[in-house]
Amino acid sequence: MAASVGITGLVAAASGTWNALLSRQSVASFTLNFTGAEFDSTEFGSTSGIIPRQWLPGLRSATVNLEAFSATPVLGVVGNATGMDYATNIFEWDMTLAQAVLDVTDFSITNAWRQFAPGLQDWQGSFSGFIDATTAIANITAASASPTMAAATFTISSGNTLAGNILTRGGGATVAVGDRNIVRYEYRGDNELTVVGTDAILTANSGTMAALAAGSLTLSATASRTYVGSFIPTSFQIRVAQGELTRIRATGQLTGALTIA
Repeated sequence: MAASVGITGLVAAASGTWNALLSRQSVASFTLNFTGAEFDSTEFGSTSGIIPRQWLPGLRSATVNLEAFSATPVLGVVGNATGMDYATNIFEWDMTLAQAVLDVTDFSITNAWRQFAPGLQDWQGSFSGFIDATTAIANITAASASPTMAAATFTISSGNTLAGNILTRGGGATVAVGDRNIVRYEYRGDNELTVVGTDAILTANSGTMAALAAGSLTLSATASRTYVGSFIPTSFQIRVAQGELTRIRATGQLTGALTIA
């Protein structure tokens, strides 16, 4: 009996957004999940005994989860967040860029795998800071037909930023004897996200959050054990915290067939 070890794994990007992401990041793990629908096809049978259920397989689909860090590892000590209504003593921030996928499977498929197309995009996250004795804690964005958005810039490292208008939609303060006083906010991005630098989540040359089209991925457990398919990016998540390794998590939805070797 033999088992392979994860160090032999590999994620290779062949095209699309994945190529732009993985050319600048070092992948540390991936999880591939594939599933198929099932239908109870049990029909009327003999009444002389118990009849076992019968099943038919349905269409299949798969998703992938990747975890990576910058090809040149980045610590949160070089990060920052500015421009929010409360931007004092910030020590951590996170952002999730999400893209919906729409099921476009039609009668033309011949391989029993579902097909998908990209939908609308969204970005949101949170940030936290220490409360001091001189800076007033800001309220969340007020309800209005024309709300005042904060022009926020979230820094991954020098020259690598994600920026856009945000509204704060939630938050709170934590105060405990013998501990730091902390204020936290949850935000949602309004309209486009501007990407600058080579360590950002998306391609810097796209400028804004462009369409995240499907791209081919080859996922290898070992040199001879591979999974190949076209995946639509469904989310990119980054967390930058003081003194911690900055990690990126990405997810994707398979569209079409998955080839397993």
